[in-house]
Amino acid sequence: MENPDLVQVYYPHNLIPAITALRWLREENGDPPDGAATVVVRTQRADPARKERLYETVRILAQAYPWLSVWAPTDDELKRYFSAITPVPVRAGRLRSRFGPRYFDRIFYPHNVAGDFTAQSLFSAFPDAKRICYGDSLGIVYSPSGFEAMNYDTGGLYESLRNPWTTAKNFLLRLARMAMAPRAGKNFEPHQYALLIPAQLGGDTLGATLPTIPDKEMAHKTIRAFQMRVPDYMRKVDEALNCAGERAYLFPMANFAEALCMSQEGEIELYRRILMEYVPVGSTIILKPHPGAEPSKTERLARSLAQKYDIRLFDAEGSLVPMELADRLARECEVLSVAYTSVSLPYLYGTKIKHLLDDRLIDEFVNRAKRKWVRTGNDFYLFAIDNMEKWDGESVFYPPK
Repeated sequence: MENPDLVQVYYPHNLIPAITALRWLREENGDPPDGAATVVVRTQRADPARKERLYETVRILAQAYPWLSVWAPTDDELKRYFSAITPVPVRAGRLRSRFGPRYFDRIFYPHNVAGDFTAQSLFSAFPDAKRICYGDSLGIVYSPSGFEAMNYDTGGLYESLRNPWTTAKNFLLRLARMAMAPRAGKNFEPHQYALLIPAQLGGDTLGATLPTIPDKEMAHKTIRAFQMRVPDYMRKVDEALNCAGERAYLFPMANFAEALCMSQEGEIELYRRILMEYVPVGSTIILKPHPGAEPSKTERLARSLAQKYDIRLFDAEGSLVPMELADRLARECEVLSVAYTSVSLPYLYGTKIKHLLDDRLIDEFVNRAKRKWVRTGNDFYLFAIDNMEKWDGESVFYPPK
């Protein structure tokens, strides 16, 4: 390894699979464990103040490894290097001018299907770098066509006639993605997958390829290193549990509204309804927001529940720290989930999860255009709860073969 590695992330929680994959491959390949690496963080859909707090959280966690540096582009740098209206080849040229044409040996990235085309811009800028996909969350991969089918479904004739506006909007969004994507059909497939929990959603992405599966103990080592960088967060986790009543429920929230799956009011009502249905009155509920969620949503939910429950909240900084670092909460609370923590917590800590999102609630609360996307993910979460303990840790986890 002659040059640094590049690690692309969107949120602080991406650092867990990314750094685990990087350290695991360095160990497997006999590379220097302390070789330089640069983290590029670009967060989507966040106001300036919250975006800066997200960036600062990434910087704090990255300090666990002295060989890691972080580039969090300023607003001016985002316009120059990652503007949505700038074609990918132009972005690539500007990135080369910033770093140099052969600056990185490997690029670790979560996926190459997002409409911001951040990964493709980096691939175009550094075409000689080895592309290593560490997956969304802890190892989800998508085919571009499968991702579009889930998120921008144009449906058949019946669905088009029934919902012409949704069909037209999704068709236009597909055209916009085609216009911004790299030319000549380039999608820059990975040279290697390094996935903690290999899962394919929307298409046979892996084919006959068996991905590299980093050891779970390496993930635990990465988490312990990050925990050392956030002592205030870990102390508040202890305080929340020590002050809780006999029954404490942990509820890691999703970012449905921010992902345009439903309105903020709808997401609050969804959570309020399922918590009031499943949690006995008088119990303690610890609300852990998604790092990409709007803080006011959590505060409004807490106020709506405060008369019947003992509500505990993370502060603004603590809400941005990955849920997976709060191992004591995962082990000692009854965990209620609607999203990916139904996979990550059982994998890391053997947590017993009660997953509260079902098809009935999806049909009621999720926008029609996003139902296929949410339902596909939800089917995976339910499968994971039932099958995590039986997985051999060496094969593709989902879908089962």
